[in-house]
Amino acid sequence: RIEAHRSAIATLLQSGHAYRCYASEAELTAMREQQQAAHRAPRYDNRHRALNPEQEQAFIAEGREPVIRFRIDDDATIVWNDLVRGEMRWSGSDLGGDMVIARRAPATAIGDPLYNLVVVVDDAFMAITHVIRGEDHIANTAKQLLLYDALGMPPPLFAHTPLILNQEGRK
Repeated sequence: RIEAHRSAIATLLQSGHAYRCYASEAELTAMREQQQAAHRAPRYDNRHRALNPEQEQAFIAEGREPVIRFRIDDDATIVWNDLVRGEMRWSGSDLGGDMVIARRAPATAIGDPLYNLVVVVDDAFMAITHVIRGEDHIANTAKQLLLYDALGMPPPLFAHTPLILNQEGRK
């Protein structure tokens, strides 16, 4: 179903909900190290969210291959009724910046789609009505609800159960 996933990403690019990000691994590592040194939570700083065509062409000329990121509005409030936990509220600013939805590829292509995008497209295709999973996926649900909305797809109902841990405290 990779072509369906890439088609959804193309739709997000065309609508302005997604963009190509040319930040190198070295730049991202430096950004994380600065955040860690300042005792801040790691998050992408959305640095390539508003590149103009000349800036983008300069990165392409350098041979950079972009990832594709989905725009997350820091001011957004994502609300849903979790079937186990009740009303859930997440702030866009708590989701770590714009999320990567496709791996690096040449600027003329769309790289391999990633989990949050894939499950939204596939669950909508299969008309999934209920998603039941561990509480460790709650932040993913907030991101996925933003994707459902941007793609104009109806979201399923979500239920997040407590994790089952062994005697060592591992899943």
